Amino acid sequence: TNEFTSQLVAFSGVEQQIKTNKHLESLLEMNKGGNLDNAVGYIGASVDATGDSGYLQNNQANFAYSLDRAASEVTVSILDEAGRVVYTGSGTKFSGKNYVTWDGTNSFTSGKANDGIYHVKVVAKDINGKAVTATTHTTGSVIGAELDSEGKVVLNVSNVKVPIAEITSVRQPTTQVASN
Repeated sequence: TNEFTSQLVAFSGVEQQIKTNKHLESLLEMNKGGNLDNAVGYIGASVDATGDSGYLQNNQANFAYSLDRAASEVTVSILDEAGRVVYTGSGTKFSGKNYVTWDGTNSFTSGKANDGIYHVKVVAKDINGKAVTATTHTTGSVIGAELDSEGKVVLNVSNVKVPIAEITSVRQPTTQVASN
């Protein structure tokens, strides 16, 4: 009977562990939904995120980069999904955040690029020709939120998928007040 009692106690412990695991799974599922509920608050906001992507649509794609100090020369290159440079031009030289709006014109063929995802690359130098650190950002308006296959929240930033953990700044869109 001692052996039977020991087995009964062990079985009871296993049964309790199974119930605990089911409760934890239930809590995790509820947490995923709560995270998505919180992400809905980003919809309509302008954000910057870690990354280098922008979506060209209606002849406009937006990108951002930060310089660790002012530069005397900044070259902005935009690359297609295959990594081919489709645009090269000068960028703003200010320390801090700088924004680029590209109209989709290929600077080599003068033709218009197809809508889709593009990437920005920035090379900056100071007056002595030394490199200035440039960090690129994905930027745009949040138009949606979803859970990825792992249950993590992903924001749709102007048609670029961005994990919510990579958002670095949030701005509410400015509204224009009509005047009489």
